[in-house]
Amino acid sequence: MWTTVACLVDERAGFQVPYQSWLSAGRARAGWPLVVLFSGARRSLPRMDVELRQITSETVRAICELEVAADQRSFVAPNAVSIAEAHFTPGHWMRAIYADGQPVGFVLTFDEPSEGYFLWRFMIAAGQQRRGIGRRAMQQVLEHWRELGATAARTSVVPSNIGATRLYESLGFRLTGEEDDGELVMSLDM
Repeated sequence: MWTTVACLVDERAGFQVPYQSWLSAGRARAGWPLVVLFSGARRSLPRMDVELRQITSETVRAICELEVAADQRSFVAPNAVSIAEAHFTPGHWMRAIYADGQPVGFVLTFDEPSEGYFLWRFMIAAGQQRRGIGRRAMQQVLEHWRELGATAARTSVVPSNIGATRLYESLGFRLTGEEDDGELVMSLDM
């Protein structure tokens, strides 16, 4: 959606004045240039290949080195901790997130049909966020769960992590009103 803003340029004054204010004041003059400015345009996401790849002995260091921004570190554990914890949890499924062949994130889920499907950890590295990578990766996680026959899934978010909450809500997750270890629980009917 575009927001169009028209301005008249008053060359004598050296500045632009919103066109509507000139009209309402009856000061618009013939011959003065009209400039149309555009703002508030929705950004289009760049075309990129996002894929979930198995983490191998060759790629684990690169995945462990990925970090979120400093102000997001309280939202998600470091990838090295997540990978270590996963190895002690039967039913885990983890993947590296790649965009155009470069590692940019990490996802860890708990997939146990008898206990449910849970998004345990999800991160996109600082500098790679707000490019649509997280959405595309999450869509692949949801597809993975559907292939396993999941009919519902859950996750939890730190209350101040508004970005993650909005992303998950846009994918169909809803806040349940429950809390788990200080985090807000979200569920998805698939």
